[in-house]
Amino acid sequence: MKISVMGLGISGLYLYKRLKKSGFDVDAFDVKRPNHYIPCAYGTNFNQMKEYMSKIDLDFEGYVLHWAENVTFAGENGSMVDFRPSGLITFDRNRLQEDLRRDIDIKNNRETDIIVDATGVSRYYLGQTPDDVTYFTKEYLTDSQIHDDFYFLFLKNGSGYLWEFPLGSGLSHVGVGSIRREDLAFIDAYRRLRITGRKIRMKPLFEKAVKGNIIGIGEAIGTVSPLTGEGIIPSIESAELLYRSISEGGTLNEIEDRYVRSLKKNFSAYYALSEFVSRVQRGMLVNFSNIRYLPLISRDLRHFGIDFSLSKALKAII
Repeated sequence: MKISVMGLGISGLYLYKRLKKSGFDVDAFDVKRPNHYIPCAYGTNFNQMKEYMSKIDLDFEGYVLHWAENVTFAGENGSMVDFRPSGLITFDRNRLQEDLRRDIDIKNNRETDIIVDATGVSRYYLGQTPDDVTYFTKEYLTDSQIHDDFYFLFLKNGSGYLWEFPLGSGLSHVGVGSIRREDLAFIDAYRRLRITGRKIRMKPLFEKAVKGNIIGIGEAIGTVSPLTGEGIIPSIESAELLYRSISEGGTLNEIEDRYVRSLKKNFSAYYALSEFVSRVQRGMLVNFSNIRYLPLISRDLRHFGIDFSLSKALKAII
């Protein structure tokens, strides 16, 4: 079976390496130029990232830039609360992806049994869908971070949040992601050494993960937390699920069916979290019926690397 991975972000690179290591006939293509500066906060959970990178023979620890010692959640009402980290770090994503890409022979080959759409928010091969939800983002590389460690400012009415993530050596990524374009001005107070920005998908699209012989992974199918915008580990997880389905063998339809079922099972919380965020944006944050979302919120933040306490968080966002 011939497989072409189209898009070499974190999920595409991971899948390519997993397949290649296992002896599959796989090639890859990406339109981005070498040394492209990746628009991303570069924050993730060290423990999970280390485990996944070990599967493709990469020692992740050497890419860590900053270990979180504290995580601050704040609200626009001025309240602020601190949490302990549980594996939250920033890492040199640009160097990591360049290292993974270095020995890949780039080929734009569509004469293949499976095309993997790993093109992110563009869904270049799968195509756009009318019921999508995307946020605007803008990010600066700066040397003027206001806070000492990881900082989240949650914007009113659940429209999005501002973040400060230290990168070490006096540098940080500061950014804002919001459903409202005007909120991007929140970071204009920071000194700008570099600017990036893009749209980010904030809704799962698992029912639209396949089309013919095209199978999506990563942000192309919405593996981004609707709560935090974290997409690194979830996107790698989706690539691992597709790798396992391909490895089990069978027809194309069997591979696709297994994969979609595993997506819906492993990311079932994303449907509920997306619904919760929508309720907050409609002014329904303080509502007794939201109690059903609490375990999912706690689990999602811990997955990101934050030792989350709901009682503390409510002080910052109410």
